[in-house]
Amino acid sequence: KGAAAAAGAAPLGPAWLVFGCRRAEEDYLYRADLEGFKADGTLTELITAFSREGPEKVYVQHKLAAHGAEVAALITAPGAHVFICGDGAGMAKDVHAALVAALEAHAGMDAKEAARTLAEMTAAGRYVRDIWS
Repeated sequence: KGAAAAAGAAPLGPAWLVFGCRRAEEDYLYRADLEGFKADGTLTELITAFSREGPEKVYVQHKLAAHGAEVAALITAPGAHVFICGDGAGMAKDVHAALVAALEAHAGMDAKEAARTLAEMTAAGRYVRDIWS
C-alpha cells in the first residue's frame, strides 16, 4: 500500500496482518520487516499473538475475535482478500471458525451464509489457505 501510493497507483484498501507464533524473541523472525511495513503504510494494522508469553495462551483466532467487527467489515468489503498461512491441523480450522463467527456476530449472517461467503471467496481466489500439517 505504501509503495503503491508512492508510485502513484490507485489507492488500495486496508491491509491487516494478524501474526502469531509462540515467542517473539524466538519465532518473530521478520519482526523488523513487518514493523517497517506497518510504519510505512504497507500494512494498515499489524496485530501479534504470542501464545507462550503470558499467563494464558493467546492465538490468532483470539485476536480476530477481539477485532470481530473490523474483521467482518474487511471480509465483506468489495474485492477483499484473506490469506491464512500456517498449521493445518489446528490453527487453520480455528482461524476459519473465528472468521465465520465474526461474520455471524457483525455482518448479520447465519453460520451457513458465513461459510458460503468464505467458500465463494475461495472459489474466486480471494480466500487462500497455505497450510500444512
